[in-house]
Amino acid sequence: MAYLLDHLLSDSAARRPDAIAVKHEQNSLTYGDLEASSNRLAHALIASGVKPGDRVGIHLPKSLESIIAVFGIMKAGACYVPVHSGSPGRRLAEIARQCEMSCLITSASASRKLADFSDSHLKSVFFTEPPAENNLPIGTQQYDFRGSLANQPCDFPVLTRTDQDLAYVLFTSGSTGTPKGVMLSHLNALTFVNWGYETFAISAEDCLSNHAPLNFDLSIFDIFVAARAGAALCLIPDGLATFPVRLRDFIAEQQITVWYSVPSVLGLLVTHGGLAHRALPYLRLILFAGEVFPTKYLRALMQSLPQARFFNLYGPTETNVCTYYEVKEVPEPQAAPIPIGRSCENMEVFAIDTRGQKVTSPGQEGVLYARGSNVMQGYYGRSAENRGGIYQESLRSRTRREALLHR
Repeated sequence: MAYLLDHLLSDSAARRPDAIAVKHEQNSLTYGDLEASSNRLAHALIASGVKPGDRVGIHLPKSLESIIAVFGIMKAGACYVPVHSGSPGRRLAEIARQCEMSCLITSASASRKLADFSDSHLKSVFFTEPPAENNLPIGTQQYDFRGSLANQPCDFPVLTRTDQDLAYVLFTSGSTGTPKGVMLSHLNALTFVNWGYETFAISAEDCLSNHAPLNFDLSIFDIFVAARAGAALCLIPDGLATFPVRLRDFIAEQQITVWYSVPSVLGLLVTHGGLAHRALPYLRLILFAGEVFPTKYLRALMQSLPQARFFNLYGPTETNVCTYYEVKEVPEPQAAPIPIGRSCENMEVFAIDTRGQKVTSPGQEGVLYARGSNVMQGYYGRSAENRGGIYQESLRSRTRREALLHR
């Protein structure tokens, strides 16, 4: 029985060891390869001093190594903390400080950023290639990522773990202050992953896109729903979305069947991607989240891809996704909002007004609450802000308020 996220990989590797698990540009890994490499990394992390419950950072561009790191860290009993590869050194150091990061997996080009780690708990750094200079904090050990894998066994590490253990910590943008680390357990994520797998009927024949970076919660669906199904995960090269014609051709050539991204990427695809000149017959699902999708662009996209089903997924990082809505017809008014739909299974979502009553009719304003197994464990190191399994978000936007009530 799969009760940990990495069990999804192990189960699919046992069923389909030779099937493609992940593709990136001209390179790929089978499920057997990914299982063995992540097991080896787990052993290497344990040998370097990583202990169950430790926070291990991933500061890498999108790559096969970054996916190996995700699964290897969890198999070591630790939780992964992704930081965007373009983040400045101060942000990387601040995240490392806040979550008391004990280990970091990064590239040689990022080594100069380690000079900002003046008061860190960092004990080890794994470089995917040798750095040109040594900027490691005093007492921090350096390891070679690829060399470490070659010297470790490929069997699954034997550790005592439960679904209540932290799987990953995602840090918010910090636009209203310092970034906050959203803590998600294996159970939190698996509730969402199992829902996505069943709701969208993902199968081993699918090819799922991964456009979002690891530090964005959309990546959870891509990586783990693919692993749950034994499907292929196709990493979208960084920057490709800014060239919509090339993105269109890439989707066609990779035979992507399930696309998930923010609406702005899809907006560029429909306005500048030349969809009338090349069909995308394999696309059967288009999921979008993270932004409001302008109605006129969604209508145009649906007309260009009539064979696909379209879903609006809604939810903050703290819940991953808590509501969903299948868009079968786009509202006629140009500015009409797309509903956020109904609660995901095993979730309850409702709004409370200023009198403490549930919002039951359009036009009312309130605070949105979500409860269920999807809801985060809390914010790392901020116990005063944690609400014991219930997340609330103030509804101030008319578009979002009305969208909630189209359930």
